Amino acid sequence: MIMETIRTILTMFMLLLSLTISPCSVQADQPEPIAQCDLEGDRKIPTIKCGEHTEGCRLEKSNDLDQFYFNGIAGQTKIKIKISDIEKDGDDNLALLLQIWDPDGVKIVDYYNHGNILKEFTLLKTGKYVMGISDVLHGIGGYTLQFDCLPPGDDAPCLTWGITESDTLNQITDHDFFTFQGAPSNEITIVVNKTTNPDIELKLEVWDPDGDLIVNQWSNGSIIKDLELEKLGTYGIGISDYQLDELGGYTVLIECPFGDCPPCEVEPLVKVVIDQLWSATFGGQFLGEFSPGDGLIINDMCTVIDENNLEYSLWQFYNLVDHNKKIFPLGRQRTRNSPGHHYFVFNDATIPADATPGKGKIQVNVRLKKSGELIGKGNSRAIPIYIK
Repeated sequence: MIMETIRTILTMFMLLLSLTISPCSVQADQPEPIAQCDLEGDRKIPTIKCGEHTEGCRLEKSNDLDQFYFNGIAGQTKIKIKISDIEKDGDDNLALLLQIWDPDGVKIVDYYNHGNILKEFTLLKTGKYVMGISDVLHGIGGYTLQFDCLPPGDDAPCLTWGITESDTLNQITDHDFFTFQGAPSNEITIVVNKTTNPDIELKLEVWDPDGDLIVNQWSNGSIIKDLELEKLGTYGIGISDYQLDELGGYTVLIECPFGDCPPCEVEPLVKVVIDQLWSATFGGQFLGEFSPGDGLIINDMCTVIDENNLEYSLWQFYNLVDHNKKIFPLGRQRTRNSPGHHYFVFNDATIPADATPGKGKIQVNVRLKKSGELIGKGNSRAIPIYIK
């Protein structure tokens, strides 16, 4: 009972603080990339990418069908599509129809709504998809298309505990993304306030490190959400306008009153560069094609750049990524080294029996540790292979 009272007092204090003063406020100003419209008379279908939206797109005639390409990865790309009817030539709204065909030409979405469209789904195939937008009643008018991939990626800004971020929903379908670091048993509070337009109905979404949606809440006022985290890793936050018809400024604040909440990941002081992955070999020769059960010899070289000439433990992690993007850990090895060039041969791995045949890759990651603490890491590199 006492803890709940303390939590309530802290929550109300944070709301009051965010509404009145912001001594530690940061302007996020996320970029809003624009995709090309499917212009009348242009035979080339435009490609739309994650985070992009359109401006000035129109259905120019009664039987018009605007098309867009987008690329996706099976099981790894979750798509959110928002289409806002912004202008119809005449009365009423556009009767918008969204259609999507998968890389094999199979129609997987055939969704109609008299007005705005919000559609969210997970892709089941890897490749190029086709999206079509039209009006089932042959109306003519303008629309805005927003194309997002969920959950937020590594390019989303990381929120710092106790620092208020200010940003703006710049167009009616805008969806701003942030991330934060969390750990099990962290008890946190998220506060979102509108700052410029009282008519915005703010929507808050939160994804856990596995990409599962754990918060989906909207309000015509402020949003205050208490959460007890269950997983370690990067969480995602999405902020948008619930009705897709307003824009304006807002602030977002995350606080960690209970638990040792981890900070945003700081770039390590030591830089590791994987210069070259020579080959994956079987029987001493590079074949490029492997069968389940075949042994692997992986050769690579990395360079460690560090002015302090530290002694450290250098870890190499090896994974196989099969044709269906499933990851199989192959093993790891450790050496003690000083900065400079290092050559590695890893021969304690085999192609897993349940790896899917087709194109795959051997992936290598590097980590540097000193007294058990991570002091550096390297970019991931991969060797293409083919599993028979």
